[in-house]
Amino acid sequence: MVVNNQNASPVPGDPDAAFQQFVAVHRTQLQAIGFPDALQRELYEKLTHENFDAGRSFALAETEENDKKALSQYHLVVKADQVAKESAVYLIDHAWATTLKDPYQMLLLNDALLERLASVVGVDLEEKESNNGAEADATTARPADITPEEWEQLIEMVMTEGHVSRPTAEQLLIKEDYEVLNAIQAATYIEEQTPMLQTIKENILGQVQCTSDRLRPDGGSRHVLSSDHLVPNMPQPTEEWATRHYTCRQYSEPAVEGGRVEYYVEVRALVGPGLRASDVECEIKTHHLRLVIAGRQAVIDGELYAAVVPDDSTWTIESGEVVITLKKQDGGGSLWPELVHQETRFDMARRQAQARTVADALAPFLQAYKYVHVAESGETRQDVVWYVMDEVGNAIIDSRDPNCACYSFLYCSPTSGAINAYNLLWPLANLQQGEVVTRDYRLTRPVTL
Repeated sequence: MVVNNQNASPVPGDPDAAFQQFVAVHRTQLQAIGFPDALQRELYEKLTHENFDAGRSFALAETEENDKKALSQYHLVVKADQVAKESAVYLIDHAWATTLKDPYQMLLLNDALLERLASVVGVDLEEKESNNGAEADATTARPADITPEEWEQLIEMVMTEGHVSRPTAEQLLIKEDYEVLNAIQAATYIEEQTPMLQTIKENILGQVQCTSDRLRPDGGSRHVLSSDHLVPNMPQPTEEWATRHYTCRQYSEPAVEGGRVEYYVEVRALVGPGLRASDVECEIKTHHLRLVIAGRQAVIDGELYAAVVPDDSTWTIESGEVVITLKKQDGGGSLWPELVHQETRFDMARRQAQARTVADALAPFLQAYKYVHVAESGETRQDVVWYVMDEVGNAIIDSRDPNCACYSFLYCSPTSGAINAYNLLWPLANLQQGEVVTRDYRLTRPVTL
């Protein structure tokens, strides 16, 4: 993670003076982690030149399946003939860092991050997709007393009236014990005794009645049910979808006056922590939406599917997301198939499953450090950064008798003023070829800059 340092000092022209400046700036950190004085010059050189040379001395070896101490599918072993105590320091990069502890939302919309972190934690996304398919086949099997033709008819009803995909329709039917009205209500969150629900009932009741005797041996109707399970006065989501850059949710809620229903589209664009209102350019017009972050390429810039009311549409920032609420014009109760013309969707259910799997797998890999900095307002702030090391760092085994030290370290670049985060690894004992590298995770201390 890179943070700009507003208090960067000029770089001395003399190499020795530059090294002494490095030690002075980082002395508190070096002392806090017990870093050997003899390795300070080597650390300075490697940080200056971004020299990641752990591969000279160490190698990754596959971990046995029953090794409970290993975080990843690999463990780090000594490749050289010998690595002497406090003879060298090695830089370990961070694969990902954020001020948000739960990476789920970031993984949801960032292909590169999802693939990178899946690789770090050893999650096979293709295998996960296959498993999900097998689980879906198992959970969506029709009951024995419903014929394939009747099953298709029920699915079609829920898909048509509930505006959901086929997998969702199947899951809702199973969850609601194959009662089609319940499944539709669960899909749309339509409350009982509303004109909308009455219309749906009229549309499908005849179809249901002509098949209900066959669907239940006792001849009773299996498909008419109350909506006691619904939560009153909550926003009523009708459909969600996602693109590479944003998610959309359509819902309705009662108007403040007049007893009518108003319809909305909520758009969420994940940007990341540290986002300020001054970084956001959001232009909402009747038929057009444009969103630009920090002057970069537009996240959204296109003609809306249908008209909105700009004066009643808003945007805000929530936990690193730009949240845009678009109010549809009167008569906009029908579902939009897209936010802007020619947008490209991806499989939201599949991506959610992948993102949640990787996010859950990341839990044991997450580490944290704190840093104190002066904000633009002049206020001193302390932030917590959560990070995941790269494959080399995660391959170090936990031990109560470690042979190496491994601590997070924030390096203030004297040229750019940026603050870059690494982990420092150095041997606490003489290491022999083939020996497994270990550290004590309990001793990892928060770094304060």
